[in-house]
Amino acid sequence: MLSTKRCIFSEWTALILLVVAVLLLVIFVISIKNNDDIGSLTGGVVACIIYVANAILLYLTLKAQNEGIRNQKKIALQERFETTLYNLLDNYFNQLHRINFNALVMQNPPKEEWIVVSGNSFINFAQQQLESLENYYISPDFTRPYDPSQDDMGYDFNPKEEYDKFLRKSYVTNTYNIRQEQFDEYKSKIMERKMTTSQVCYQTFYNRWGCFYSQYIRIVKTIINYIKINRANFPDTDYISIFRSYMSIDEQRFLNYHASIDQEFADILHGTILEEEISNNAK
Repeated sequence: MLSTKRCIFSEWTALILLVVAVLLLVIFVISIKNNDDIGSLTGGVVACIIYVANAILLYLTLKAQNEGIRNQKKIALQERFETTLYNLLDNYFNQLHRINFNALVMQNPPKEEWIVVSGNSFINFAQQQLESLENYYISPDFTRPYDPSQDDMGYDFNPKEEYDKFLRKSYVTNTYNIRQEQFDEYKSKIMERKMTTSQVCYQTFYNRWGCFYSQYIRIVKTIINYIKINRANFPDTDYISIFRSYMSIDEQRFLNYHASIDQEFADILHGTILEEEISNNAK
């Protein structure tokens, strides 16, 4: 800040000297018209012209120098910003790949199996779990057992299909420890339009698995907020677009789920191109 003030002061000093030189030149010209001593006036005019030339050169030199200093400061500021941003992006990748836990999942055909969820596979796991929650959480109970002898009994339902649904609903209920009072509470919020089905399902998912990926969400918030804070100096659209390019469409959909229950995250996203992109990809 101090060097910038000195640059501005030097530039204004040169400008004042230039104005003084021009005024002196005008005075000498007026003196010539008044038939003053020609020899003295000639020497004065020559000296004045040299003085004016020096003042002009000094002004232009200082102006160019100050402009260069300003550009250097801007470049240095941008380099520091980008260095911090790319360090944050490295941290983002690290946090995503640090996600690691064991989970019991429902395979096809219906069969429970333990898997390791880590790194990019977490996004696929989340999508599958959220789909299961939407299909088998806020839905009627499926309690019909499967009896192969009923396949040709002429029922208006397929016993095997109903039993598959029963297994999947049982998996969701057990995995997320869904109690009847919890189900009734969420069902009531949906009926009263206080929450959407997607919000209920993601809130349930987050309550179960959020501890494993909270750091990942935190670094995403930090990156977007850091870009927005510096938008006065740099166009945030460019840097948000860079961050967006690191994400798959499935990851953007997942972040849209999180923004639906996390108001702080929704506020940070607001006004960025990423908010629009995430919303569009969620449709």
